[in-house]
Amino acid sequence: MDGDVMIKTPEALRRSIEQFMLNVTEPLDPLLSLKLTQLVVMLGDTAYAMGYSDGQQKPEERCRYCPSRVFDSLEL
Repeated sequence: MDGDVMIKTPEALRRSIEQFMLNVTEPLDPLLSLKLTQLVVMLGDTAYAMGYSDGQQKPEERCRYCPSRVFDSLEL
């Protein structure tokens, strides 16, 4: 990421994750359901930020172990 810039997960995605988790955890104790939902929303934020950061890299910045590099040496 660029310095202190914080990547923000789109609100629609956060609401979708939250609604899904609340529906899934509905049979559980309300406090447990809320805590699990908060945890999954935070994981979603982290996954979004990681994917966004990876997507901002130039192709030559990929590590040499990336699966897509396997095909770079093949003549297709």
